[in-house]
Amino acid sequence: MEIDHSGYLKARPGNMLLLLYLLCTAGFVSLAAGQGNYVSRGICGNLNRTCISGEAACVGDRCVCGPQFHWGKGEFACYPKRNYVSRGICGNLNRTCISGEASCVGDRCVCGPQFHWGKGEFACYPKTTVACEIKNDPSLKTFAKEEKPFPFPCRYLAADVRSALLSGNGSNIGYCEARVWAYNSKSKGKYFVSGFDLGIKMYTSLFGGFEVINYSYRLAATASNNVNSMTQFGRTGQSYPFVVGGDELIRLDFVDYNVGFRFDFDSNNNRYIVRPTGCGIDINFVPYDTTLRMSQKQVPGLSIAVSETNSPQFRNQNNAMCLAPSAYGGLSLSGITAAPMTEEQALVLRAFTSSQPQNQPDSDNGQCNAVRSVLTGCQSQRQKQAMVNCYWMFAEPRCVESWCQNQPCTSAISAIQTAGCNNVENVSELTPFMAGSMCPNSAPIT
Repeated sequence: MEIDHSGYLKARPGNMLLLLYLLCTAGFVSLAAGQGNYVSRGICGNLNRTCISGEAACVGDRCVCGPQFHWGKGEFACYPKRNYVSRGICGNLNRTCISGEASCVGDRCVCGPQFHWGKGEFACYPKTTVACEIKNDPSLKTFAKEEKPFPFPCRYLAADVRSALLSGNGSNIGYCEARVWAYNSKSKGKYFVSGFDLGIKMYTSLFGGFEVINYSYRLAATASNNVNSMTQFGRTGQSYPFVVGGDELIRLDFVDYNVGFRFDFDSNNNRYIVRPTGCGIDINFVPYDTTLRMSQKQVPGLSIAVSETNSPQFRNQNNAMCLAPSAYGGLSLSGITAAPMTEEQALVLRAFTSSQPQNQPDSDNGQCNAVRSVLTGCQSQRQKQAMVNCYWMFAEPRCVESWCQNQPCTSAISAIQTAGCNNVENVSELTPFMAGSMCPNSAPIT
């Protein structure tokens, strides 16, 4: 075992005897030299644990990492803050190009020759890669490279992929099943991607028998003046359905076979990278800066890239928002759209009617499931008409804010019913929403 530069624990099968030997000999030498003994200290609250000396302090019943650290468990490990390294912008873009992948040519960030496609200010991809991108405002680009606005304020299934598990030499040693959920939040009337969840199973025959590795991981983050505020945790033995909680941030690499999980922070590009190694899946996430907003030098958003070398299968195609390429049996945006809706309205309706747990970090106060309940209770044609009539609430959130705060709202429910949304009378959350208690907190637009 060793601690790599990212501070994550790396476990390698077959090294236990070596580890035991090193621990024993190191302890023997230290004791023989009369030094290296553990200095006993008091425990913290009911933890029955000591806090890490010099890094954490006991606060109540918890070991809390000091202000010089960004995250961690004070009884186990504290990890330093990792801030974005500022770089120059490219032309009139007001954006930086991706360091190590793209260069500024005129007013454009151009991906390097080792890549086949992509936007040099956000993500560059090899030729044998398909990718889904969810950016702020927000917009969604499917695996088939179709892009539309996606003003959806809840948690949703972005992708569900099964792929071959390949060793470092390209041998097929099993398969992976990965599901990625994303969630959008709102700040000052603007929707943005605020994080993602990953649930993954890896089936491998590496060690003679057939082994299943389960892991779930959450990363939610925003930034303020280029300083990230991040929440992340993992859980081994649990993949999906995704369960909130856990503290096992384990970097698990079977390095001899190029298989495992890898979590990194790329400070040059202010992006978090999650890579189930050997699965042919890369997830990149750039947090949105709620202070700099349009002046943020990096393009915020989420990228889910899948290598075609790993023979992917795109599953759950009735619910996943990242529609698969037609070569993999995927539907086009026009294929999921029925009159009188537009393609972007069809995307939002698809997201609302897909049954996904709303356990995102920022509580939605029950509104996401309430809207879903209304829509799924409608007959198909009325459901579509309701989305057409009510889509403006998502596309123009500032307008909703103004309408909610500056209008009496007493006749709003009957007005919505007249527009075709008859089931609103069964939504208990609607009355307090119209009264203003669930409206955004920022100042209304007049």
